[in-house]
Amino acid sequence: MVVHEETGKIVKEIFELVASGLSSLKVAKILNERGVLAPSEFQNLQGFTKQWSRYGAKCYWTDDRIRCMIKDERYTGMMISLKTTSFTVRGKRVKTPPSEWVRVEDTHEPIVSYELYVKANSMLRQIEFRASGKPGRNIYHCGYCGRKMQGDKGILRCNQRYLVKECRCRSAVIRVEETDKVVLTALKQQIQLLVKEAELSKNSRNKTIPYSEGAEIATLIKTIATMKKTWMPLYEQYTDGKLSREDFLVEKKKYDEETARLEQRLYELQSRQEIQQESNQQIEKNISQLNCYVDQMELTEEIKEKLIDKVNVYSDNRIEICWNFDSGFFDLETMHKCG
Repeated sequence: MVVHEETGKIVKEIFELVASGLSSLKVAKILNERGVLAPSEFQNLQGFTKQWSRYGAKCYWTDDRIRCMIKDERYTGMMISLKTTSFTVRGKRVKTPPSEWVRVEDTHEPIVSYELYVKANSMLRQIEFRASGKPGRNIYHCGYCGRKMQGDKGILRCNQRYLVKECRCRSAVIRVEETDKVVLTALKQQIQLLVKEAELSKNSRNKTIPYSEGAEIATLIKTIATMKKTWMPLYEQYTDGKLSREDFLVEKKKYDEETARLEQRLYELQSRQEIQQESNQQIEKNISQLNCYVDQMELTEEIKEKLIDKVNVYSDNRIEICWNFDSGFFDLETMHKCG
C-alpha cells in the first residue's frame, strides 16, 4: 500500500478535523463545499469504470464515509486480518471479535499517527454519544456507604440520607460539572507522572545493566561461526589418517558440547532480548494511548469507561479517584479536592 500524495493530505485533514471536535456530517459538508472529490469520483478520474451510484448521479462525501475512514486502522500503517471467518467452504462470512483479529504493525507507510487516530476516534464516539441522547455513565459513589450518587440539576447526593436520619452520607454532595473538571485534571496529572516515571525507570534499567547483551550476542554469533570453520580441518585430519578414530570422537564430542552450550546461551539471550523489546514496545504503546487523552477538554464517556473505575465522594468536597489502569508507579487511589 502506497500513500497517494494528493489524497493522503485529505485523509490526514479529515482525521484532524474530527479530532478537533467536528462531527462526521460537518466534515463531509466542509469537503463538499470546498469541491473536494469524493473517493468514488476520484476513482473515476483514475480510469476506473465501476458505476458507484445506481442512479448515475455524482457522488459526494457522506458522514458514513467519514466514519468508516476514521475507524480504519490501516491509515496508521497497521494491517488487520481475520476480521471475518467462514465455517464452511463458500459459506456466509461472519464477523469475528476484535480480540481474535491479527494485527501487524508497520506493514506500510502511515498517513496519520497512532495518537491522532485515537484522538479522532475518541472524539467521534463522544459526538455520537451526545447525539444519541443517552445518559452518561455515573462514576460517582458515596465514599461512606458505597452507593451511587443520585440527583438532578447537576448536583449529586447519596440517597441513604432518606433512609437513615443520622449518617455521614448527608455530607457527601458534589456538583457534577465542577467535579468532572477536577477528575479530568487529575487524569492528566497522572498520565504526565506515568510518562516521567516510565522514562526514569527506563534510564535506571539502562544504568544498572553490567554489560551489553547485544555485544555478547554479537560475540557469540562470531564464535559459533568460527567454531564451525574449525570442524572441516578436524575432519580432514581424521580422513588423512593424522588423527585416530578415538581421538577424533573425543574432539568431536568436545566440539558438539561447546557448540551446544554457546547456541543455548545465544538462544537465551535472544529470547530475553525479544521479550524485553516486546515489553518496552507495549509500555510505549500504553503510554502513547494514555497521552492521547492529555489534550481532552471534557470528561468523555470513553475516558470513564477505559480509565476510571469509580470516584468516591466524601464531605468537604473531597473525592477519591480509583483509576482503571495499572500505572505501576503510583497508587491507583488518589485523593483530590473539588470546589
